[in-house]
Amino acid sequence: QRGRATISKFRIRSDEHRRSLAERLRQARKESGLSQVEAAANLGIEQSIISRIETAERDVTVPELMTLAELYGVPASKLLEPVQSASSRPDQ
Repeated sequence: QRGRATISKFRIRSDEHRRSLAERLRQARKESGLSQVEAAANLGIEQSIISRIETAERDVTVPELMTLAELYGVPASKLLEPVQSASSRPDQ
């Protein structure tokens, strides 16, 4: 169907951004009080998928990102905030 686009997976080109998203997801999971096993069980996926996402070994799909954000009780936009590199930080 022309004109209709579905985005299910996105690529983060920068390794710095990929690692930042992975770290934010890990932190959000921990702050929600869930283990990787518990998060995976809630989503009906294997724990190894959560691990690979949190170590930036695997890209996260948009539906996964939205579901994880909801599960962890954080807005997806917070997980996707731009990374400030050391050179762009005002204090440094």
